[in-house]
Amino acid sequence: MDNTLLVAGKRFEYIKTRDHVSVRVFKSEDTTQFLRIGNKKLIAKEVALHRNLIRYGFPVPPIISEGEYGREAYYIEQSLGKKHLSDLFLEDYRAPCDPVGGKDWETYQTPRMAYQTACKNTGIIHIRRIDYGCGRKI
Repeated sequence: MDNTLLVAGKRFEYIKTRDHVSVRVFKSEDTTQFLRIGNKKLIAKEVALHRNLIRYGFPVPPIISEGEYGREAYYIEQSLGKKHLSDLFLEDYRAPCDPVGGKDWETYQTPRMAYQTACKNTGIIHIRRIDYGCGRKI
């Protein structure tokens, strides 16, 4: 397996293979995009799901392009940043008793509200409250 691929004029570096679906994930050298590549049927299903999530307003990254690469299909999505919200929360959680606080808390509110609206739009109305410690709940 190649550790780098040149797709749509951009070089991507291998990150991992998702075991449950055998889709390989790559990131662009400049870390602004992610490539997902694999079996054509699996990728088609994943792209359809991704587009539905976007249509319903879920906070997922936009798809930049899609196509075929040899016998496989791929799609490229925009990176939403260098750190995942879970990374920010873990850093906050380990900080002295102000979990998910300050600017990270505000950063989280936009996708949380989008997710909540999307859940209501799709009929998924149960949203579990999470206790992040120190009395902060969402």
